[in-house]
Amino acid sequence: MSNKISKNFKDFYILFGPPGAGKSTQALLLQEKLNLYYLSWGQVSREIMNNYGPYKNCYEVVKKLTEENKPFPEGFIASILNKEIEKVLKRNKDIKGIILDGFPRRIKEAEELIEILKNYNLNLQTIIKFNVNYETIKKRIEERKYCPKC
Repeated sequence: MSNKISKNFKDFYILFGPPGAGKSTQALLLQEKLNLYYLSWGQVSREIMNNYGPYKNCYEVVKKLTEENKPFPEGFIASILNKEIEKVLKRNKDIKGIILDGFPRRIKEAEELIEILKNYNLNLQTIIKFNVNYETIKKRIEERKYCPKC
């Protein structure tokens, strides 16, 4: 994690909250309003679970740990996000920053993220925590469209 991309600091935002809280909806609005790039760990992990995308080689590990409801090994998610952030910064020179959703969830992951932020000169602006009651979340998730083939 030692490839500095930019000497200029870019902003970094973290969205924190349970599934169905509205993080993606708000991230997309912030992305448009503030010229930010939205990076979702959930989207990356869904690509892995569907066995496509640049990290499909991680499919067996992710599938096994998800099925067993076990945490990912230390550094696993951070390594993938480090590569994603590097790609985002190389391909999107004009963005003002990045919004991250779905990571970190543990103290060690937060420490790993801090190192990534330092490495890429990303300035943590804020962590936005979504507080939504259980019934609202349940209703939102039940209303989501789901296609078992996708």
